[in-house]
Amino acid sequence: MSLPLEAQAALEAFQAVGSWEQRARMLMQWGERLPALADDEKVDANLVQGCESLVWLVGRLQDGDWQFAASSEA
Repeated sequence: MSLPLEAQAALEAFQAVGSWEQRARMLMQWGERLPALADDEKVDANLVQGCESLVWLVGRLQDGDWQFAASSEA
């Protein structure tokens, strides 16, 4: 599968991190850069299953690119 340059760079950065703790921290830092999720999108259909805290994630295909918004109570 061919990835866009930004996605390939993100994948390489994630793979370069040594431990799962560092990967988890990196994911949290990247998540902070996502646009805020509107309150009316915080519904059960957008709730991420298996997380220790409440996390909502919405993805939209816009002009051929995926755009994500997320929110968490943690």
